Amino acid sequence: MKNIFLIATIFMFCSCGNTNEKIEYFENGNYKVIRYNHNGDTLLSYFSKDGTKDSEGYKMGEVEYLTTFYDNGQTEEGKFKNGKRLGWHNFYDSTGVKLGEVFYQNDKVYQQKSFLRNGSIDYENSVYIDFSLPRDTLHRNEDTPVHMKFYNEKSRYEFVRAYLSNEIKYDFSNVDKVVLDTFGCAPGKNDIYVLVNIPDTGKQYIRGYLYDGVVIDTVKDFYNYDGIKVLFEKEVYVK
Repeated sequence: MKNIFLIATIFMFCSCGNTNEKIEYFENGNYKVIRYNHNGDTLLSYFSKDGTKDSEGYKMGEVEYLTTFYDNGQTEEGKFKNGKRLGWHNFYDSTGVKLGEVFYQNDKVYQQKSFLRNGSIDYENSVYIDFSLPRDTLHRNEDTPVHMKFYNEKSRYEFVRAYLSNEIKYDFSNVDKVVLDTFGCAPGKNDIYVLVNIPDTGKQYIRGYLYDGVVIDTVKDFYNYDGIKVLFEKEVYVK
């Protein structure tokens, strides 16, 4: 009965004068329904082979913005590129209470903010960066001080550095190829003060990565740092 309903629905969509539609099937039997509206919107729905809707949303350029539905009633909201998670994703329980926020690049976790049931942050299971701006709107081509506060309960804060650039792409694919500005914080501290200067107006992003390391003393290399790389992205508006 569910399959009959799906076929009928597809027929009605295809007959609509304001929408063009196509279906893409995957090897495992799952499929994706793509609706091209005449107003320029591209709407997406992903289904399991039994017709259960797994996720829905829309597409802009190479990026899909999806809400994913899980069997236990939890949901996930975020961006995907080539089927892999990108940027900040929000996770909710079956009642809509936020469980956490996770920052991904190419499906790899770089930041994670977990929440307790009362809504407070679970610092013990969180690694993330907070940004404080001097004002809501930044000025084009002006040096602006930005406060970054790094939270990591497992860090000893021995060697913490932030590396930034206006040239980093939205998927961080060129992060190892551009010239980066370097900023650091005092040993044992988790506050980093950086200067940003953005040449373009409108919605822009502060992008880079934070290195959190410890010093390992060895005979061959006295200053050898072992740590983690935390990618970050902060949306700002520039006029």
